[in-house]
Amino acid sequence: MATGLPTVTFNTPVSMEILGDLGVYSELGNTEALASQIEWLLKDEKAAKSIGFDLRARAVEHFLWDDAVHQILEIYDVALGR
Repeated sequence: MATGLPTVTFNTPVSMEILGDLGVYSELGNTEALASQIEWLLKDEKAAKSIGFDLRARAVEHFLWDDAVHQILEIYDVALGR
């Protein structure tokens, strides 16, 4: 995602939270469907580039390390009663 590549994954709550509408999802545990989605992206270079570009933008907007550090520190402060 952060490298600008499209992401194919099983449809799980965590995947949905991270990738949002930009993920390419397959039914949980269905490896044939997963392989089919990967194959589709390999064949459709335009779609793969577009999805990858949008995912990169999402990663930069929502998942920067600096933001995560601040969130983690806030959690520790609350847990330690600071």
